[in-house]
Amino acid sequence: MNPLNPSLRDWQTIKRGTRTNFLGITIRTLRAAYLIFVARIFGSEILGYFLLAWGLVEVASKLGLFGMDRAVLRFVPPRGSLPVEERREIVLSALGLTLLASLVTSTVLYLFSTTLAIHVLDQPQLLPAFRIMSWAIVPLAVSSVLLALTRIEKQMQYEVWVRSFVEPALLLGLALWFWTLRQQAVGLYLAQLLSLIGGLFLSMVFVGRLDRDLWWNSSAKSEPGRLPNVSKFVSQLAVFSLPIALYDLLAMAAMRLDLFLLAPRVTAQELGIYGAAAQTAFLVKKIRQSFEPIYAPVLADQLRSEDTQTLRYSLQNMTLWITAFSFGFLLLVALVGKEILLIFGPEFGRGSTVLLLLSWAYAINGFWGVTENVVLLKKPYWNLCNWMVSICLGAMLCLVLIPSYRLTGAALAIATAFTVLNLLRLWQTYRLVKIHPLNSDSGSVVFSAVTLGICASFLLQAGPETVLFRLTVALLTVVLYGGVVFGIFKRR
Repeated sequence: MNPLNPSLRDWQTIKRGTRTNFLGITIRTLRAAYLIFVARIFGSEILGYFLLAWGLVEVASKLGLFGMDRAVLRFVPPRGSLPVEERREIVLSALGLTLLASLVTSTVLYLFSTTLAIHVLDQPQLLPAFRIMSWAIVPLAVSSVLLALTRIEKQMQYEVWVRSFVEPALLLGLALWFWTLRQQAVGLYLAQLLSLIGGLFLSMVFVGRLDRDLWWNSSAKSEPGRLPNVSKFVSQLAVFSLPIALYDLLAMAAMRLDLFLLAPRVTAQELGIYGAAAQTAFLVKKIRQSFEPIYAPVLADQLRSEDTQTLRYSLQNMTLWITAFSFGFLLLVALVGKEILLIFGPEFGRGSTVLLLLSWAYAINGFWGVTENVVLLKKPYWNLCNWMVSICLGAMLCLVLIPSYRLTGAALAIATAFTVLNLLRLWQTYRLVKIHPLNSDSGSVVFSAVTLGICASFLLQAGPETVLFRLTVALLTVVLYGGVVFGIFKRR
């Protein structure tokens, strides 16, 4: 295909930004080292408590953030585009709203921690986790807004430093320190809170270095009568961010729904095994996250220009790249998922089926879920309804399947809900712009992965039951798959 110049230029922009994001996401796997440390030192039970408490914080943090990370991208232009004082007031209004919302959310979660831990989840051991980690919402939300300000200036390296290196390194270092002090589980919860506080302070430093006028304005004198403008900005920001906050809350709740519904129905050890499988499966989400921060603004420009050919080219390319990486991950998980989970400890191998099902759920939400951007930009309330349908379907299936199939039932429920969700997005995208993201190259990638996976499975069944043999076959299969994919990309 000979693309139009705008298509090629947009795609080159996406690839340059993706390299920076992928580097940061790769470094962020330091958190995986922390989870392995927790599993190995404290066991699956403590890991289950930690992941459940952190999942609740992640969901509640979307209320604390209140969509302000997206609001500043909408209302705060790059430096020099607005008078310094006006730009500063918008930023301070957004930070003030975030601080207020996150403090209220943290306080409510702290006050209701006893009810949640004992009466709702039937896990009284979670009480210290909820009480300590509820306050993590404040630094998590405020630092997210600050890092969004650095993206306005197209400075992606600051977010990479904070989220991908400093916070995970602090988390692991503090957890080790508390462990030497024999603080056990409480030390893990404190380490999470303190690492986020450290990330907040570093975010403030980076934003101050990038734009000193946001913290103090020495070049402009304050004018009388500025307070009404602050009220106006607060109102505009709140109205814009409310539906975004609801959407983010529903999306995160859908991602953690299985963990919350499992908690009162299985043992803490089983919850830890499920959580380890889920955290491993989350790695496939990073593929889409590598592309999306750069692709979203490019897609917005293409939708505004109504250039169907350019839009089709970029959407199909994006789907192809995410599909290629995702099926490589799925191939590895399908062949040696048990061996991967054994890194956490000997009892975690039983979660291999859970790992495969959840990996499929997050993979399909990646390569087909990229169409979510079209729906979100064209019909944002459709997207809100999509997540509501997904949550209701996932919850219903969890309640039906968990009693009989326990961990596998929860994973199957989520995989089914995400498959339905993304089929719905495909149909909506075609209805809105008369484009679908699939092409023959994507089909060739999927066919290659499935064929190689079947052949490798027969080889594993015929060969010796040793870890070395299984890992060797899996790695060679993934390398061969990579060669096939390279050939598909080279002929384009």
